[in-house]
Amino acid sequence: MRFLVLLALLAFVFVGCAGIELPPAKKILAPWSGTSPVQLGESKDSVRGKWGEPDEIELLGADEVGLIKEAWVYRGRYSDIPVDYKYLSKTKRLIFTGDSLTAYEGGEQE
Repeated sequence: MRFLVLLALLAFVFVGCAGIELPPAKKILAPWSGTSPVQLGESKDSVRGKWGEPDEIELLGADEVGLIKEAWVYRGRYSDIPVDYKYLSKTKRLIFTGDSLTAYEGGEQE
């Protein structure tokens, strides 16, 4: 009886694996890295929710109307990998004016 159960399980595994399709790299990397794209105009809370706390915050002074400007620095974590999804391999600087993301530096934004 155990032999038949084992045989059925093996047949299921081998036949069931034949039609597996791998998801695209973006779908694999996004949940693994814990990052999402950020957009200009997003709030600090929104960016913090997507990328977490920055590694460093640089105070840049105030703009012409008195809003505080700061740069949030997210350091690349895996410099050896050839793909850069958000800040996996390249350091990114997100520039905030007041509570809004107004610019970014350090690579193409997706």
